Amino acid sequence: MDIEKYENNMDEMIRMAKKRNIAVIVIGPTLHDTYAYTELYKQGVVEFADTAKNSTNKKYSEVAKKVSKANGVPYIDLWTLFLEFGGWEDLQDVDNLNSKDYPKIKELLIDGIHLQPQGYKILFENLQKVIKEFYPDLYFENIPEHLIAWDKIDNNDMENSIFSVERD
Repeated sequence: MDIEKYENNMDEMIRMAKKRNIAVIVIGPTLHDTYAYTELYKQGVVEFADTAKNSTNKKYSEVAKKVSKANGVPYIDLWTLFLEFGGWEDLQDVDNLNSKDYPKIKELLIDGIHLQPQGYKILFENLQKVIKEFYPDLYFENIPEHLIAWDKIDNNDMENSIFSVERD
């Protein structure tokens, strides 16, 4: 997608959500492992040839950050967080960042695009920080319980026990 169209679409989606009082958090694009993806393509595992580049993902990340800031909503910069995880912040040619030459990227991406557990951990931890800071009423510790914990349900009195939230 053309980057100007991406910027306009992001802006419009954020505005539409905010107009409806939806708590918005923009999550930027991550790094990309061209080598891993291309290997899967050669094996016939994926259908489309690789056209992505880390330098392009960085441009889209910067646009998403800019639009988020302009709309006053939080932004999670996965591109930079992944670079920091790998210790690649000062890498001059990000388009050559791949699992063949930089094996640590395999800890983040399973197929060159989709997240591994470590990638999800980085996303989750940063999502929790953003929710706590920008939308504290939605942070899990602040959401009131309405139902009892599953292990406290009395099978002989389900209806009453399910709706009897124990308070500490």
